[in-house]
Amino acid sequence: MVNNGRNNHKTGEVILRASALGSLAGILVALAQPVHAGEWTISPFVGVSTTITDNANAANDGEDRNSDQVVTASPGVNISGRGGRVSLNLSYAHNQFLSRQDQSENSATNSLTANGQAEVWDRVAFIDVTSSISRAVVDPAQNNTSTDLGNDSNRTTVQTVSIQPFFLHHFGNWLETESRTTLDLTRTESEDISNTRSIGSLFSATSGQRFSVFTFGGSFRRNKEIREDGAPRSLSTTLDTNYRMRLSRKLSLISSVGWESIDDPALNEEPNGIIWDIGFSAQPSSRSSIEVTIGDRFETTTFGLDASYRLSSRSNFSASYSESITTSQEQLNENLNFLVSDGLGGFIDSRTGTTFNPSSSELGFQTSLFRQKVLGLNFNSSRRRGSYSAGLNWERRETDSTGIEEAVLSVNGSASRTLSSRMSANLSTSLSITDFGTTDERIDRTLILTGSLTYQLMENTNAALSYTRTQTNSSEGSNNFEENTVTINLTRNF
Repeated sequence: MVNNGRNNHKTGEVILRASALGSLAGILVALAQPVHAGEWTISPFVGVSTTITDNANAANDGEDRNSDQVVTASPGVNISGRGGRVSLNLSYAHNQFLSRQDQSENSATNSLTANGQAEVWDRVAFIDVTSSISRAVVDPAQNNTSTDLGNDSNRTTVQTVSIQPFFLHHFGNWLETESRTTLDLTRTESEDISNTRSIGSLFSATSGQRFSVFTFGGSFRRNKEIREDGAPRSLSTTLDTNYRMRLSRKLSLISSVGWESIDDPALNEEPNGIIWDIGFSAQPSSRSSIEVTIGDRFETTTFGLDASYRLSSRSNFSASYSESITTSQEQLNENLNFLVSDGLGGFIDSRTGTTFNPSSSELGFQTSLFRQKVLGLNFNSSRRRGSYSAGLNWERRETDSTGIEEAVLSVNGSASRTLSSRMSANLSTSLSITDFGTTDERIDRTLILTGSLTYQLMENTNAALSYTRTQTNSSEGSNNFEENTVTINLTRNF
Protein backbone atom coordinates (compact mmCIF):
# COMPACT_ATOMS: atom_id res chain seq x y z
CA MET A 1 0.00 0.00 0.00
CA VAL A 2 2.84 2.40 0.82
CA ASN A 3 4.60 1.76 -2.47
CA ASN A 4 1.40 2.29 -4.41
CA GLY A 5 0.87 5.63 -2.69
CA ARG A 6 4.40 6.69 -3.53
CA ASN A 7 3.99 5.66 -7.15
CA ASN A 8 0.69 7.50 -7.40
CA HIS A 9 2.35 10.63 -6.02
CA LYS A 10 5.14 10.43 -8.60
CA THR A 11 2.61 9.82 -11.36
CA GLY A 12 0.66 12.84 -10.15
CA GLU A 13 3.78 15.00 -10.34
CA VAL A 14 4.40 13.92 -13.94
CA ILE A 15 0.81 14.68 -14.91
CA LEU A 16 1.08 17.98 -13.07
CA ARG A 17 4.07 19.14 -15.08
CA ALA A 18 2.62 17.83 -18.33
CA SER A 19 -0.67 19.66 -17.83
CA ALA A 20 1.13 22.96 -17.18
CA LEU A 21 3.53 22.72 -20.09
CA GLY A 22 1.60 20.72 -22.69
CA SER A 23 -0.54 23.57 -23.94
CA LEU A 24 2.49 25.86 -24.20
CA ALA A 25 4.27 23.23 -26.27
CA GLY A 26 1.46 23.52 -28.80
CA ILE A 27 2.03 27.25 -29.09
CA LEU A 28 5.78 26.76 -29.43
CA VAL A 29 5.20 24.30 -32.28
CA ALA A 30 2.84 26.76 -33.92
CA LEU A 31 5.29 29.65 -33.71
CA ALA A 32 8.16 27.55 -35.03
CA GLN A 33 6.72 27.83 -38.57
CA PRO A 34 6.26 31.61 -38.86
CA VAL A 35 9.36 32.68 -36.92
CA HIS A 36 10.82 34.27 -40.04
CA ALA A 37 7.81 36.61 -40.20
CA GLY A 38 8.32 38.17 -36.80
CA GLU A 39 10.81 39.21 -34.18
CA TRP A 40 11.67 36.85 -31.35
CA THR A 41 13.94 37.16 -28.34
CA ILE A 42 15.09 33.89 -26.77
CA SER A 43 17.35 34.44 -23.77
CA PRO A 44 18.66 31.41 -21.86
CA PHE A 45 20.15 32.12 -18.46
CA VAL A 46 21.70 30.33 -15.52
CA GLY A 47 21.98 31.44 -11.93
CA VAL A 48 24.00 30.06 -9.02
CA SER A 49 23.46 31.27 -5.48
CA THR A 50 24.21 30.40 -1.89
CA THR A 51 21.86 31.28 0.96
CA ILE A 52 22.75 31.25 4.65
CA THR A 53 19.82 31.18 7.08
CA ASP A 54 19.76 31.07 10.87
CA ASN A 55 16.32 29.40 11.00
CA ALA A 56 16.17 26.70 8.34
CA ASN A 57 13.59 24.68 10.28
CA ALA A 58 11.21 27.65 10.76
CA ALA A 59 11.30 27.23 14.55
CA ASN A 60 9.24 29.37 16.90
CA ASP A 61 10.90 31.46 19.58
CA GLY A 62 11.95 29.16 22.39
CA GLU A 63 12.60 26.23 20.05
CA ASP A 64 16.00 25.16 18.78
CA ARG A 65 16.78 26.89 15.51
CA ASN A 66 18.89 25.16 12.89
CA SER A 67 21.15 27.19 10.63
CA ASP A 68 21.94 26.00 7.13
CA GLN A 69 23.67 26.91 3.90
CA VAL A 70 21.79 26.09 0.71
CA VAL A 71 23.31 26.21 -2.76
CA THR A 72 20.88 26.80 -5.61
CA ALA A 73 21.35 26.23 -9.35
CA SER A 74 18.72 27.93 -11.52
CA PRO A 75 18.88 27.42 -15.30
CA GLY A 76 16.02 28.91 -17.30
CA VAL A 77 14.88 30.75 -20.41
CA ASN A 78 12.92 33.89 -21.32
CA ILE A 79 11.03 33.98 -24.63
CA SER A 80 9.09 36.89 -26.05
CA GLY A 81 7.95 37.97 -29.46
CA ARG A 82 5.42 37.77 -32.24
CA GLY A 83 5.66 35.73 -35.43
CA GLY A 84 2.97 35.52 -38.08
CA ARG A 85 -0.28 35.08 -36.14
CA VAL A 86 1.26 33.86 -32.90
CA SER A 87 2.57 35.82 -29.91
CA LEU A 88 4.19 34.47 -26.76
CA ASN A 89 5.76 35.76 -23.55
CA LEU A 90 7.33 33.10 -21.35
CA SER A 91 9.70 32.95 -18.39
CA TYR A 92 10.75 29.56 -17.00
CA ALA A 93 13.31 28.51 -14.40
CA HIS A 94 14.24 25.24 -12.69
CA ASN A 95 15.63 25.61 -9.17
CA GLN A 96 17.73 22.83 -7.66
CA PHE A 97 18.48 23.22 -3.94
CA LEU A 98 21.40 21.50 -2.19
CA SER A 99 21.54 21.66 1.63
CA ARG A 100 24.90 21.60 3.36
CA GLN A 101 23.56 20.36 6.71
CA ASP A 102 21.08 17.71 5.61
CA GLN A 103 21.12 16.16 2.14
CA SER A 104 17.69 14.66 2.77
CA GLU A 105 16.41 18.26 2.58
CA ASN A 106 17.61 18.61 -1.03
CA SER A 107 14.73 19.56 -3.28
CA ALA A 108 13.76 21.17 -6.57
CA THR A 109 11.07 23.55 -7.78
CA ASN A 110 9.98 25.00 -11.11
CA SER A 111 8.65 28.46 -11.82
CA LEU A 112 6.78 29.48 -14.95
CA THR A 113 4.82 32.50 -16.09
CA ALA A 114 3.53 32.58 -19.65
CA ASN A 115 0.81 33.88 -21.91
CA GLY A 116 0.29 33.47 -25.62
CA GLN A 117 -2.25 33.96 -28.38
CA ALA A 118 -2.75 32.30 -31.76
CA GLU A 119 -4.91 33.88 -34.45
CA VAL A 120 -6.53 30.90 -36.15
CA TRP A 121 -8.75 32.86 -38.52
CA ASP A 122 -7.96 36.44 -39.48
CA ARG A 123 -9.70 38.78 -36.98
CA VAL A 124 -12.31 36.10 -36.21
CA ALA A 125 -10.99 33.04 -34.35
CA PHE A 126 -8.30 33.09 -31.65
CA ILE A 127 -6.89 30.92 -28.86
CA ASP A 128 -5.57 32.43 -25.62
CA VAL A 129 -3.32 30.33 -23.40
CA THR A 130 -1.95 31.29 -19.99
CA SER A 131 0.03 29.12 -17.60
CA SER A 132 1.93 29.42 -14.35
CA ILE A 133 3.92 27.35 -11.89
CA SER A 134 4.38 29.02 -8.54
CA ARG A 135 4.74 28.34 -4.85
CA ALA A 136 1.90 29.19 -2.47
CA VAL A 137 1.50 29.20 1.30
CA VAL A 138 -0.97 26.55 2.47
CA ASP A 139 -1.63 27.72 6.04
CA PRO A 140 -0.77 31.34 6.93
CA ALA A 141 -1.08 30.47 10.64
CA GLN A 142 2.13 28.42 10.42
CA ASN A 143 5.62 29.93 10.26
CA ASN A 144 6.84 30.88 6.81
CA THR A 145 10.47 31.52 6.00
CA SER A 146 11.26 34.56 3.88
CA THR A 147 13.25 32.44 1.43
CA ASP A 148 11.48 29.47 -0.16
CA LEU A 149 14.15 26.79 -0.55
CA GLY A 150 11.77 24.15 -1.88
CA ASN A 151 11.57 22.03 1.28
CA ASP A 152 9.04 24.15 3.19
CA SER A 153 6.25 21.81 4.29
CA ASN A 154 3.87 24.78 4.54
CA ARG A 155 4.28 25.70 0.87
CA THR A 156 3.06 23.80 -2.14
CA THR A 157 3.71 24.01 -5.86
CA VAL A 158 0.65 25.24 -7.74
CA GLN A 159 0.38 24.72 -11.49
CA THR A 160 -2.35 26.12 -13.67
CA VAL A 161 -3.22 26.13 -17.36
CA SER A 162 -6.00 28.13 -18.97
CA ILE A 163 -6.99 27.48 -22.60
CA GLN A 164 -9.58 29.84 -24.10
CA PRO A 165 -10.65 29.59 -27.75
CA PHE A 166 -12.85 32.53 -28.75
CA PHE A 167 -14.59 34.06 -31.74
CA LEU A 168 -15.15 37.72 -32.54
CA HIS A 169 -18.17 38.76 -34.57
CA HIS A 170 -18.50 42.18 -36.16
CA PHE A 171 -21.89 43.51 -37.22
CA GLY A 172 -20.80 46.63 -39.01
CA ASN A 173 -20.51 49.52 -36.57
CA TRP A 174 -23.68 48.44 -34.72
CA LEU A 175 -22.59 45.54 -32.53
CA GLU A 176 -19.47 43.64 -31.43
CA THR A 177 -19.83 40.14 -29.97
CA GLU A 178 -17.50 37.54 -28.50
CA SER A 179 -18.04 33.82 -27.91
CA ARG A 180 -15.49 32.22 -25.58
CA THR A 181 -14.97 28.77 -24.09
CA THR A 182 -12.63 28.30 -21.11
CA LEU A 183 -10.86 25.24 -19.77
CA ASP A 184 -8.89 25.83 -16.56
CA LEU A 185 -6.79 23.15 -14.83
CA THR A 186 -5.21 23.68 -11.42
CA ARG A 187 -2.96 21.13 -9.70
CA THR A 188 -1.08 21.23 -6.40
CA GLU A 189 1.25 18.92 -4.53
CA SER A 190 -0.61 19.38 -1.25
CA GLU A 191 -3.01 16.75 0.05
CA ASP A 192 -4.95 19.52 1.81
CA ILE A 193 -5.86 21.31 -1.43
CA SER A 194 -8.06 19.85 -4.12
CA ASN A 195 -6.99 19.65 -7.73
CA THR A 196 -9.68 21.27 -9.87
CA ARG A 197 -10.79 21.61 -13.44
CA SER A 198 -13.17 24.27 -14.62
CA ILE A 199 -15.19 24.38 -17.83
CA GLY A 200 -16.97 27.56 -18.79
CA SER A 201 -18.63 29.43 -21.61
CA LEU A 202 -19.12 33.13 -22.19
CA PHE A 203 -21.07 35.13 -24.74
CA SER A 204 -20.82 38.91 -24.62
CA ALA A 205 -22.03 41.77 -26.80
CA THR A 206 -21.24 45.48 -26.79
CA SER A 207 -22.61 48.36 -28.81
CA GLY A 208 -20.57 49.50 -31.78
CA GLN A 209 -19.10 52.84 -32.82
CA ARG A 210 -22.46 54.08 -34.06
CA PHE A 211 -23.46 54.61 -30.42
CA SER A 212 -21.69 57.33 -28.46
CA VAL A 213 -24.06 59.09 -26.03
CA PHE A 214 -25.81 55.89 -24.93
CA THR A 215 -23.88 52.60 -24.99
CA PHE A 216 -24.88 49.16 -23.80
CA GLY A 217 -23.67 45.61 -23.46
CA GLY A 218 -24.56 42.24 -22.06
CA SER A 219 -23.09 38.85 -21.25
CA PHE A 220 -24.10 35.32 -20.40
CA ARG A 221 -21.61 33.25 -18.42
CA ARG A 222 -21.79 29.68 -17.16
CA ASN A 223 -18.99 27.96 -15.28
CA LYS A 224 -18.64 24.53 -13.69
CA GLU A 225 -15.77 23.72 -11.31
CA ILE A 226 -15.07 20.08 -10.46
CA ARG A 227 -12.95 19.29 -7.40
CA GLU A 228 -11.08 16.01 -7.55
CA ASP A 229 -10.98 15.30 -3.81
CA GLY A 230 -14.64 14.32 -3.76
CA ALA A 231 -15.83 17.74 -2.59
CA PRO A 232 -19.08 18.97 -4.18
CA ARG A 233 -18.75 20.66 -7.52
CA SER A 234 -19.61 24.34 -7.98
CA LEU A 235 -21.89 25.66 -10.72
CA SER A 236 -22.45 29.36 -11.44
CA THR A 237 -24.65 31.06 -14.03
CA THR A 238 -24.76 34.80 -14.65
CA LEU A 239 -26.81 36.90 -17.05
CA ASP A 240 -25.82 40.56 -16.98
CA THR A 241 -26.69 43.68 -18.97
CA ASN A 242 -24.93 47.02 -18.56
CA TYR A 243 -25.66 50.56 -19.70
CA ARG A 244 -23.77 53.85 -19.88
CA MET A 245 -25.29 57.29 -20.40
CA ARG A 246 -22.81 60.01 -21.27
CA LEU A 247 -23.90 63.25 -19.60
CA SER A 248 -20.86 65.26 -20.61
CA ARG A 249 -17.33 64.80 -21.87
CA LYS A 250 -16.19 64.09 -18.29
CA LEU A 251 -19.15 62.38 -16.62
CA SER A 252 -21.25 59.29 -17.35
CA LEU A 253 -23.93 57.39 -15.45
CA ILE A 254 -23.47 53.61 -15.40
CA SER A 255 -25.76 50.79 -14.34
CA SER A 256 -26.29 47.07 -14.77
CA VAL A 257 -29.04 44.56 -14.09
CA GLY A 258 -29.13 40.81 -14.43
CA TRP A 259 -29.59 37.48 -12.73
CA GLU A 260 -27.12 35.17 -10.97
CA SER A 261 -27.16 31.70 -9.46
CA ILE A 262 -24.32 30.02 -7.55
CA ASP A 263 -24.93 26.36 -6.71
CA ASP A 264 -22.34 25.19 -4.17
CA PRO A 265 -23.07 23.26 -0.94
CA ALA A 266 -20.11 25.05 0.69
CA LEU A 267 -22.26 28.20 0.94
CA ASN A 268 -24.78 28.59 3.74
CA GLU A 269 -26.85 30.87 1.50
CA GLU A 270 -26.56 30.14 -2.22
CA PRO A 271 -27.11 33.33 -4.22
CA ASN A 272 -30.03 33.02 -6.63
CA GLY A 273 -31.88 36.05 -7.97
CA ILE A 274 -31.72 39.53 -9.42
CA ILE A 275 -28.41 41.44 -9.33
CA TRP A 276 -27.93 45.14 -10.07
CA ASP A 277 -25.70 48.12 -9.50
CA ILE A 278 -25.67 51.82 -10.29
CA GLY A 279 -22.98 54.47 -10.17
CA PHE A 280 -20.95 56.92 -12.16
CA SER A 281 -17.77 57.14 -14.18
CA ALA A 282 -15.84 60.39 -14.31
CA GLN A 283 -12.68 61.69 -15.94
CA PRO A 284 -12.10 65.07 -14.28
CA SER A 285 -8.93 65.58 -16.31
CA SER A 286 -6.65 63.80 -18.74
CA ARG A 287 -4.70 62.59 -15.72
CA SER A 288 -7.48 61.17 -13.56
CA SER A 289 -10.41 58.77 -13.71
CA ILE A 290 -12.80 57.26 -11.18
CA GLU A 291 -15.64 54.74 -11.29
CA VAL A 292 -17.88 54.07 -8.28
CA THR A 293 -20.80 51.64 -8.02
CA ILE A 294 -23.24 50.38 -5.41
CA GLY A 295 -25.60 47.48 -5.87
CA ASP A 296 -27.01 44.17 -4.72
CA ARG A 297 -25.21 40.89 -5.39
CA PHE A 298 -24.34 37.70 -3.50
CA GLU A 299 -27.45 38.28 -1.34
CA THR A 300 -25.94 41.47 0.11
CA THR A 301 -25.17 45.11 -0.68
CA THR A 302 -21.94 45.45 -2.66
CA PHE A 303 -19.63 48.31 -3.55
CA GLY A 304 -17.05 48.81 -6.29
CA LEU A 305 -14.24 51.32 -6.85
CA ASP A 306 -11.66 51.78 -9.60
CA ALA A 307 -9.68 55.03 -9.66
CA SER A 308 -6.35 56.30 -10.91
CA TYR A 309 -4.44 59.57 -10.94
CA ARG A 310 -1.34 60.27 -13.02
CA LEU A 311 0.74 62.67 -10.96
CA SER A 312 3.27 63.05 -13.77
CA SER A 313 4.48 61.20 -16.85
CA ARG A 314 6.36 58.82 -14.53
CA SER A 315 4.20 58.71 -11.40
CA ASN A 316 0.82 57.11 -10.91
CA PHE A 317 -1.60 56.41 -8.08
CA SER A 318 -4.41 53.83 -8.23
CA ALA A 319 -7.16 52.63 -5.90
CA SER A 320 -9.56 49.70 -6.18
CA TYR A 321 -12.16 47.88 -4.13
CA SER A 322 -14.10 44.75 -5.08
CA GLU A 323 -16.29 42.04 -3.57
CA SER A 324 -16.72 38.50 -4.86
CA ILE A 325 -17.40 34.85 -4.10
CA THR A 326 -14.44 32.82 -5.29
CA THR A 327 -11.83 30.13 -4.62
CA SER A 328 -8.05 30.35 -4.60
CA GLN A 329 -7.98 28.47 -7.91
CA GLU A 330 -10.38 30.94 -9.52
CA GLN A 331 -8.42 33.84 -8.06
CA LEU A 332 -5.18 32.55 -9.52
CA ASN A 333 -6.68 32.17 -13.01
CA GLU A 334 -8.24 35.62 -12.72
CA ASN A 335 -4.83 37.11 -11.84
CA LEU A 336 -3.35 35.63 -15.03
CA ASN A 337 -5.75 37.80 -17.06
CA PHE A 338 -3.76 40.85 -15.90
CA LEU A 339 -0.37 39.45 -16.87
CA VAL A 340 1.67 41.92 -18.95
CA SER A 341 5.23 41.58 -20.22
CA ASP A 342 7.64 44.30 -19.05
CA GLY A 343 9.73 43.88 -22.20
CA LEU A 344 12.78 42.80 -20.16
CA GLY A 345 11.99 39.13 -19.66
CA GLY A 346 9.75 39.73 -16.65
CA PHE A 347 6.06 40.34 -16.01
CA ILE A 348 4.04 43.01 -14.25
CA ASP A 349 0.48 43.17 -12.95
CA SER A 350 -1.40 45.66 -15.13
CA ARG A 351 -3.66 46.58 -12.18
CA THR A 352 -0.84 47.76 -9.92
CA GLY A 353 2.19 48.19 -12.16
CA THR A 354 4.22 46.00 -9.79
CA THR A 355 6.00 42.67 -10.34
CA PHE A 356 3.47 39.97 -11.16
CA ASN A 357 2.81 37.32 -8.51
CA PRO A 358 0.36 34.54 -9.52
CA SER A 359 -0.52 33.63 -5.92
CA SER A 360 -0.87 37.13 -4.51
CA SER A 361 -3.06 36.50 -1.46
CA GLU A 362 -1.47 36.56 1.99
CA LEU A 363 -4.25 34.40 3.44
CA GLY A 364 -3.04 31.11 1.99
CA PHE A 365 -4.34 28.78 -0.71
CA GLN A 366 -7.59 26.95 -0.02
CA THR A 367 -10.16 24.89 -1.93
CA SER A 368 -13.40 25.97 -0.26
CA LEU A 369 -15.47 28.75 -1.75
CA PHE A 370 -15.16 31.99 0.25
CA ARG A 371 -16.61 35.49 0.24
CA GLN A 372 -13.86 38.01 -0.42
CA LYS A 373 -13.46 41.76 -0.03
CA VAL A 374 -10.28 43.42 -1.35
CA LEU A 375 -9.05 47.01 -1.10
CA GLY A 376 -5.86 48.17 -2.79
CA LEU A 377 -4.00 51.51 -2.84
CA ASN A 378 -0.84 51.65 -4.95
CA PHE A 379 1.71 54.31 -5.89
CA ASN A 380 4.47 53.93 -8.49
CA SER A 381 7.08 56.42 -9.60
CA SER A 382 10.28 56.38 -11.61
CA ARG A 383 13.08 58.87 -12.10
CA ARG A 384 16.23 58.92 -14.16
CA ARG A 385 18.19 56.81 -11.68
CA GLY A 386 15.53 55.37 -9.42
CA SER A 387 12.09 53.85 -9.09
CA TYR A 388 9.80 53.79 -6.09
CA SER A 389 6.57 52.09 -5.08
CA ALA A 390 4.27 51.96 -2.07
CA GLY A 391 1.05 50.14 -1.38
CA LEU A 392 -1.64 49.41 1.14
CA ASN A 393 -3.73 46.28 0.72
CA TRP A 394 -6.58 44.87 2.77
CA GLU A 395 -8.24 41.50 2.22
CA ARG A 396 -11.04 39.81 4.12
CA ARG A 397 -12.32 36.25 3.71
CA GLU A 398 -15.46 34.64 5.07
CA THR A 399 -15.58 30.86 4.61
CA ASP A 400 -19.07 29.49 5.20
CA SER A 401 -17.95 25.86 5.45
CA THR A 402 -15.69 26.63 8.45
CA GLY A 403 -17.39 29.72 9.85
CA ILE A 404 -14.00 31.50 9.94
CA GLU A 405 -13.59 35.18 9.07
CA GLU A 406 -9.96 36.14 8.51
CA ALA A 407 -8.40 39.40 7.38
CA VAL A 408 -4.99 40.82 6.57
CA LEU A 409 -3.81 44.43 6.28
CA SER A 410 -0.42 44.98 4.67
CA VAL A 411 1.68 48.05 3.97
CA ASN A 412 4.70 47.82 1.70
CA GLY A 413 7.24 50.02 0.04
CA SER A 414 10.32 49.69 -2.13
CA ALA A 415 13.01 51.88 -3.64
CA SER A 416 15.66 51.03 -6.19
CA ARG A 417 18.41 53.30 -7.43
CA THR A 418 21.24 53.12 -9.93
CA LEU A 419 24.41 53.99 -8.05
CA SER A 420 26.76 53.81 -11.02
CA SER A 421 26.93 52.41 -14.53
CA ARG A 422 27.52 48.96 -13.01
CA MET A 423 25.89 49.02 -9.58
CA SER A 424 22.32 49.36 -8.33
CA ALA A 425 20.68 49.07 -4.92
CA ASN A 426 17.22 48.04 -3.75
CA LEU A 427 15.47 48.38 -0.41
CA SER A 428 12.02 47.02 0.37
CA THR A 429 9.92 46.57 3.48
CA SER A 430 6.49 45.25 4.33
CA LEU A 431 4.35 45.08 7.44
CA SER A 432 1.33 42.80 7.58
CA ILE A 433 -1.24 42.43 10.35
CA THR A 434 -3.21 39.18 10.13
CA ASP A 435 -6.36 38.36 12.08
CA PHE A 436 -6.94 34.61 11.74
CA GLY A 437 -10.50 34.78 13.04
CA THR A 438 -9.92 31.93 15.46
CA THR A 439 -11.47 31.48 18.90
CA ASP A 440 -8.18 32.44 20.60
CA GLU A 441 -8.34 35.82 18.78
CA ARG A 442 -4.84 35.36 17.43
CA ILE A 443 -3.32 38.33 15.59
CA ASP A 444 0.15 38.24 14.00
CA ARG A 445 2.29 41.22 13.00
CA THR A 446 5.01 40.36 10.48
CA LEU A 447 7.78 42.73 9.39
CA ILE A 448 10.01 41.85 6.43
CA LEU A 449 13.00 44.03 5.51
CA THR A 450 15.17 43.33 2.46
CA GLY A 451 18.19 45.13 1.08
CA SER A 452 20.28 44.17 -1.95
CA LEU A 453 23.17 45.33 -4.12
CA THR A 454 23.62 44.24 -7.75
CA TYR A 455 26.89 44.64 -9.63
CA GLN A 456 27.54 44.02 -13.32
CA LEU A 457 30.76 42.00 -13.50
CA MET A 458 30.76 41.95 -17.30
CA GLU A 459 28.26 42.13 -20.13
CA ASN A 460 25.29 39.82 -19.37
CA THR A 461 26.80 38.72 -16.04
CA ASN A 462 25.57 40.11 -12.71
CA ALA A 463 26.43 39.45 -9.08
CA ALA A 464 24.08 40.29 -6.22
CA LEU A 465 24.25 40.38 -2.43
CA SER A 466 21.04 40.54 -0.39
CA TYR A 467 19.98 40.45 3.24
CA THR A 468 16.47 39.73 4.56
CA ARG A 469 15.12 39.87 8.09
CA THR A 470 11.71 38.45 8.95
CA GLN A 471 10.13 38.95 12.37
CA THR A 472 6.67 37.90 13.52
CA ASN A 473 5.17 39.01 16.80
CA SER A 474 2.03 37.06 17.67
CA SER A 475 -0.64 37.63 20.28
CA GLU A 476 -0.01 33.95 21.01
CA GLY A 477 3.60 34.20 22.19
CA SER A 478 4.42 30.63 21.22
CA ASN A 479 4.06 31.64 17.56
CA ASN A 480 6.71 34.38 17.62
CA PHE A 481 9.22 33.87 14.83
CA GLU A 482 12.34 35.47 13.40
CA GLU A 483 14.84 34.68 10.67
CA ASN A 484 17.88 36.29 9.03
CA THR A 485 19.14 35.27 5.60
CA VAL A 486 22.08 36.35 3.45
CA THR A 487 22.22 35.40 -0.23
CA ILE A 488 25.01 35.75 -2.79
CA ASN A 489 23.87 35.25 -6.37
CA LEU A 490 25.60 35.07 -9.76
CA THR A 491 23.50 35.21 -12.97
CA ARG A 492 24.62 34.84 -16.58
CA ASN A 493 22.40 35.61 -19.59
CA PHE A 494 23.22 34.15 -22.97
